[in-house]
Amino acid sequence: LWRATGRALDIEAALDGALPPPVLVAPGCAVVPAARGSYGVRARAEAGLVTAFDRVTPTDALLAPDGILARALASLPAQKRLHAALVVDILDPCVPLTLNEDAHA
Repeated sequence: LWRATGRALDIEAALDGALPPPVLVAPGCAVVPAARGSYGVRARAEAGLVTAFDRVTPTDALLAPDGILARALASLPAQKRLHAALVVDILDPCVPLTLNEDAHA
């Protein structure tokens, strides 16, 4: 349900013009606003063909080592750890993730 809601909000924002236009920051590099954050996009073309393409998404930032997701999960009190999957779904409803807890002694 969270993923479907997140996708619906992204589509709504794109369709109603609520998002500002992309910003060209250098030749072949742009910041593209999206409903849940901005994407960094870089492309290179030669002879009319795209030869390289990279992007950095809000999910990349979320999953960075010591990033938002790691900090949010680390801050959950022990009695609330069963809600970790819900925290993940709320932070990024568009990408399904599987959580594996380290074994306890």
